[in-house]
Amino acid sequence: AENDETLMEKYFDQGTLSEEEMLEGIQKGMISRDLFPVFCVSAEKNMAVHRLMNFLTLAAPSPDQVPSPQNSDGETVEPDPGALTSLFFFKTTVEPHIGEVSYFKVMSGKVKEGDDLTNTNRSSKERIAQMYLVAGQMRNKVEELQAGSIAAAVKLKDVRTGNTLNAKGSDNRFNFIQFPEPRYRRAVKARTEANSEKLSEALTRMREEDPSL
Repeated sequence: AENDETLMEKYFDQGTLSEEEMLEGIQKGMISRDLFPVFCVSAEKNMAVHRLMNFLTLAAPSPDQVPSPQNSDGETVEPDPGALTSLFFFKTTVEPHIGEVSYFKVMSGKVKEGDDLTNTNRSSKERIAQMYLVAGQMRNKVEELQAGSIAAAVKLKDVRTGNTLNAKGSDNRFNFIQFPEPRYRRAVKARTEANSEKLSEALTRMREEDPSL
């Protein structure tokens, strides 16, 4: 109710709100970023997943209800399919037989297989080879994506979590995700000199998948 004066007045007057009014208040609080719902969920044990999905369907605001993101220069980047292409990479995983899988959001414009983009963070060229829409363990190959889409790409040569790829003429760069500061320290070493390189490679992969390490 604190996010809407009308709801606040009704709550003080009647002492309660209907379910629809509570959902309206929650949605407004999420849009203004005054409210951050927290759910206890276990995907591995399939606990509370349906509750979370139902909440997203009923109460979560749609993308066109929230303010458009800003690049690192403070400029608003509208999710316009007709604008120059910008991709922001927010997650990296390393999978057997596939290698690195890079997850990204199309911040503006469109992206197609075979597009040549520039990695603004690393000043390198990148060709988009294969893109997939991901749903759990299922991947559906797609040839084109528009602004607002979230997908994964494979066989990228020089992309890391937090990087921005742009079409020619665009110089967008989005701020790197702010992860919590580490609170626990441990040193590890290989039992034998022969395994030192393998350990180093494993730690590097872990760091790429989880930048908070």
